[in-house]
Amino acid sequence: MTNLLDQTRTQCSFPTSEQFAHSVLIVLDDDSVRQRLSQAMQSFGFKVVPAESISDGLAKIKLCALTYAVVDVRLDDGGFGHHFCT
Repeated sequence: MTNLLDQTRTQCSFPTSEQFAHSVLIVLDDDSVRQRLSQAMQSFGFKVVPAESISDGLAKIKLCALTYAVVDVRLDDGGFGHHFCT
């Protein structure tokens, strides 16, 4: 768990307000789609924080101040995207 937290903190470091304005959490359980979307968003200048499940995404939200989120509506772990709408 410590390794995941350290990795997430590294992904969530936003030294300037400009980088903060272009951050996105991507919650998708399909690895290849998550990777392709992450690469596309990075090419548009977004700081991408990837997550593979609802629990992973919620943990990263607690550690990161993010501007946007792209969330799969129905994930394999039984989670639903509406968890991020509150």
